[in-house]
Amino acid sequence: MPLLTIKNLTTSFKESDGLIPILVDLSYSIGTGEVLGIVGESGSGKTMSVKTVLGLCPDKDYRIQSGSILFSGGDLLTLNGKYLRSIRGREITMIFQDALSALNPYLTIRTQLLEALPDTNLSKAEKLHKIIETLHWVGFADAEDKISSYPFELSGGMRQRVLTAMALLPDPKLIIADEPTSSIDATLSKQILSLFKKINVEKNISIIFISHNFGHVASVSNRILVMYGGRAVEVDTTDGVLTTPAHPYTRALLDSIPVAGSSGTALPFIPGDPPDLREIGINACPFYPRCRFVTNECKSSFPDKNTRNTKEFFCYHPLSQS
Repeated sequence: MPLLTIKNLTTSFKESDGLIPILVDLSYSIGTGEVLGIVGESGSGKTMSVKTVLGLCPDKDYRIQSGSILFSGGDLLTLNGKYLRSIRGREITMIFQDALSALNPYLTIRTQLLEALPDTNLSKAEKLHKIIETLHWVGFADAEDKISSYPFELSGGMRQRVLTAMALLPDPKLIIADEPTSSIDATLSKQILSLFKKINVEKNISIIFISHNFGHVASVSNRILVMYGGRAVEVDTTDGVLTTPAHPYTRALLDSIPVAGSSGTALPFIPGDPPDLREIGINACPFYPRCRFVTNECKSSFPDKNTRNTKEFFCYHPLSQS
């Protein structure tokens, strides 16, 4: 049984001239101990899907039109605020994209980590011991000295490890990592990716790992979900997505990954612009304006789900396995 299941989730933003589609009939799940990578261009709906899970979208303008989010036997969309808060930051934790913005600049690391601990019978000394222990576990060598620091006094890599420790302290079932490597350099990114693999293997915590960097997603994930225009277009094992992509968008993303030793050659790119769902509508395939295989049916209706071994995809003209 999946740990988290999103079913047919459709959402939009309300503006003065109408509704702007954000997520369209989105479905995916993650099992216990699994790492699900979600990849796609900026604006594809990756972050909005997980913010909807945690109830972190702006209530005033964000509309959940249909669907369900099932976790621990309940639908998170129907729970009252108090119960949802008991899950958010406890059973499900999140590591946000920009560590400097996510941390309070006016509070020390010690204070913020203490706040991340759930209410327990532990004494303050025991809580501090657990915090130090967790910081060491995520690779903070001098935790005892740095715990009294403010966020601006730490390097980008240290701040990212603080956020990771904060996510681990409640002993969650699921961690959502939203672009955790986007604001750090390549060397630190490699260390953070190794840390996520360590979390999954040694603690058996499920992870949703979101990124626009296909290489980073592939390095940590068991399965990969490819999103485009608020929809899922393909999901499969990591090997299945990398070696036998079915959707033309997946293939185009893979072709855009730089190859070592290819200096001086132009990188392939996807022509055109990301979709405006107000213009093309939610019934069409959102990729059709940029797809070289487009036909009239792509413009008029979104394809039904197709399966190929472990792969699920949505395309009228899938790529062959060869």
